[in-house]
Amino acid sequence: MSFVFLNAILWPLAALAAVPLLLHLFARSKPPVYRFSSVEFILRIVRTTLRVKRPQDWLLLLLRTALVVTLVLLFLRPLYFASRALAGPLGRKNVVVIVDATGSMGCNEGGRTRFATACAEASEVLAGLTSADRANVVWLDAEPDAVFPEMGVNMGYLRAALSRAELRPQTGDIAGALRLAVSMLENQDGRREICLVSDFQRAAWEKASLAVPDSIRLVNLCVAQGDGENGALTDLVVDPPAPLKGEEVTIHAEVANYSARPRQQTVFLELGEGRYNQDLMIPPWEKAGVSFRHRFRQPGIHTATVSLNEDRFTADDRRWAVIQVADSLSVGVSGTNTAEGRFWLRALGALSWVSAEPIDPARLPKEAAYDAVFLADGNGADADRFADMLGRGCAMVCVPSRGTPVGPLLAAAGVDASRVPAEAAWEILSGPTAARVARKEDRLFQLFAGGEYGDPAGGVFRARWRLPGDAAAAGETLIAYEDGLPALVRYRHGGLLYLWALPLDPEVSDWAARVEFVPFLGELLLSSRSARGGGATAAMPGDRLAWRVDREILASDVTLQHGAGEALPVLAQREAEGTRVVSESAADTGVYTWKYEGEAQQVTAVNFPALESDLRPIPVKEIEQQGRVALAAGRRARELRDGLPLWPYLLLAVVGWALLEGGVQVWAERT
Repeated sequence: MSFVFLNAILWPLAALAAVPLLLHLFARSKPPVYRFSSVEFILRIVRTTLRVKRPQDWLLLLLRTALVVTLVLLFLRPLYFASRALAGPLGRKNVVVIVDATGSMGCNEGGRTRFATACAEASEVLAGLTSADRANVVWLDAEPDAVFPEMGVNMGYLRAALSRAELRPQTGDIAGALRLAVSMLENQDGRREICLVSDFQRAAWEKASLAVPDSIRLVNLCVAQGDGENGALTDLVVDPPAPLKGEEVTIHAEVANYSARPRQQTVFLELGEGRYNQDLMIPPWEKAGVSFRHRFRQPGIHTATVSLNEDRFTADDRRWAVIQVADSLSVGVSGTNTAEGRFWLRALGALSWVSAEPIDPARLPKEAAYDAVFLADGNGADADRFADMLGRGCAMVCVPSRGTPVGPLLAAAGVDASRVPAEAAWEILSGPTAARVARKEDRLFQLFAGGEYGDPAGGVFRARWRLPGDAAAAGETLIAYEDGLPALVRYRHGGLLYLWALPLDPEVSDWAARVEFVPFLGELLLSSRSARGGGATAAMPGDRLAWRVDREILASDVTLQHGAGEALPVLAQREAEGTRVVSESAADTGVYTWKYEGEAQQVTAVNFPALESDLRPIPVKEIEQQGRVALAAGRRARELRDGLPLWPYLLLAVVGWALLEGGVQVWAERT
C-alpha cells in the first residue's frame, strides 16, 4: 500500500502539530488574588507563576494535538493506494492495456455495450499515467494487434484510438494477445504491468491460460455487469450439403436459450422467394432445433437466411448457408482396364444423376472439380495429390494395387504410413465366403434397413484382398468378411477415403452382378457428399476471404461484394498453378460474392461464432480464487487506479476532534 500527498509542498506546516504542546507548556496562568500578612507568601506565589508549567491536563493536550495534525493532513490532500496496480503512485511505469474486442463484448448493459465500457475503462487507466510512463493498447481479436508498434508516451493518441474503436464479431486469440503484450514489456525499465479489460465470458475464458512472467503484473478488469440473457442461432446445417436438382433438402437450425427462464422464439427462413417460419419453446440454458424442407428446382448457388425475432444482443440472431445445387454428381474412374474400374464405370452410368468418365490419375489437374474419384489401381504414388483432393471435400474410393504398401495410400487420409508398412495380399480362398455389414446404423446402409432393397453385402467371394492388420485401426470398417477381415474401410480427412477390398471380377465374385450393387454404389456417393469448395464456401469472422483460380487473372477484374452492397478491395497473388485472390481486410458477418468480370463465381457465408453467444462471465471472485488479480469495473477499479482521496474522512475527523475537545473543556471547568 502507498500514500501520495497532492499538496506535498505544504509539508512544513506539519510543524504546527507542536503548537498545542508549546502553548500548554509556556502559557501563563493568572494568579489568584490573596490577602497576606507577610511578603514571604507573595514571593512564593511569584516563583510559582514564573516557573514553567508542567503539563497536567493530558487529555486536552492529546485532543488539541490530534486536531492540528489532522488539519495539516487535510491541507496535504493524501491519496491512499491499497495496491501498486494499474497506475500506482510512484516510479516509472510501463503499462500494456489489452482490450477484449470479441463478439460477446457487443452485449448491451446499462445503456452501452461491454466494449464501450471496456474502452472507457482502458482510457481511464491511461489517464492515470504521467509523461514519464510508457503505454500501449493491444486489441484482443482473431489476430491481436497493437496501436503502436512498441511502447509509447502519447497517451492522448491511445485514448483517441480507444474512443473511435469499433467492435467486430470475432473470436479472440487470448494466448496471442498476452504474448504480444509480454514481448512489448521486455527490456523496459521500471514497473511492468498488463491490464486485461474484458467481460471474461466463461465459454472463451474458462480454460484460457493467463500465465505471464513473474516480473510482469497482470490485472484483470471485468466489465460485465450480469449474465447477459440471450437467445442465439448457434448452428445451421444443410442435409445433404451438396444437393442435386429436385432433391429434397433439410435445413436444420439450432437455437440456444442462454437465460434462466423459458424462452419462446420464432425462427424465420428466407430461401429465394420462399418464406417459412416456426415457433419453438426452449427451456432455460438448453438448445432446441427446427427443420425446414425444400426442393431446389434449378441448379446454381443459393443462399438460405435464417433469423430470430431480435433481442438485446442482435449479432447472433441471423445465420446464412450457401448451397450449391448441381444437375449431377461428377465422378472420375481410373483403371478401366481392370474388372473393378469397368464395373464401376458401368454401374455409375446407370445412375441418371451421375456424370462418370474415365480418368488418368497421373494427369489429373490439382483443381479437378470431381465430387468423387474411383481408383481401381491405387498405389499411393500420388498421395500428396490425393490428400489435396480430400482436403477440398472430394470422396475417393481406392482398390489397393497388388504388391504395393498400403501405408502411402492411407497417408492421403492423414494416417501414419509407418504404422501400415505391409501390402495388401491377393488371397485365393479355399471355398466361397460371404461378407456382412459391420455398421448397420451407418448412413450408407439406411436405404437397405427395411430389407426391400436386398443385402448390400450379399455377394459370394472366392478370392479377396487381405488388408494388413493395422490398416483398419484408424478407420471405420463398414463391410467385413465372415472371418472378420475388413472388406470396406472408411477414413475421414476433409473428404472421405474408402479402402475397397471387395473384388468385382466375375471369376472370383458375383457381387457386381447382383441388383443391390448399383443402389449400393449410389448410396455410397450420396452419403459421401460434402459442401463443394468451388462455388459455396464458409469462413469465420476475422478471416481474410480467398478465391483460387487455375489461371492468371488481374485483381482489377475481380470484385468482392458484401450482401449489404459494399465492395471490398482485393489483392491478387500469383501461385504455381494459378492465382489466389484475397481480401485486403478481415471479413465481418454476412454473405460475400466473388465476381469475375461481373459474373458470380463463388459465394462465401461468414457467420457469428457460436462460442461468443453465451454471455455469462466468470465471476470476479472465481478469478481471484485462481490466484489472479481481478477487479470489477467501477468504483473499486477507480480507487485502485486513482487512489482513494482521504480528505473527506480527514475533514470529518477535524470536526470530531473539535467537538470532542470542546466537550472535554466544558467538563474540566465544571469539575
